[in-house]
Amino acid sequence: MLVMTDSTPTPAPGPSVAVAKGIALGLGVLLLGGTALLITLLVTRDSTSSVSQLPPVELQAGETITDVSLFENQAILLIERPDGSQVLAYINLQSGVRRDIDVTGQ
Repeated sequence: MLVMTDSTPTPAPGPSVAVAKGIALGLGVLLLGGTALLITLLVTRDSTSSVSQLPPVELQAGETITDVSLFENQAILLIERPDGSQVLAYINLQSGVRRDIDVTGQ
């Protein structure tokens, strides 16, 4: 007795489930490791702020410091006056010398 068989070749098997599981496991380990590293860096970082290294800043009545930018040896403070005008105060952190520049906000 003759049996007819389908002569079309079978397609190549797709990627193995084991490969997909391995990739998922690897990405999961990478995610957990990155999260653990981030938490470690946040917990062990130096808690002293460089803002604490600023010399005392004299303000007039009603003035407020609205922004602080620190660089290697200088600090720039944005000071807002009660009338709404603003002043940039450049402070040399080594010498403590302060220079003020009026800023017009209009």
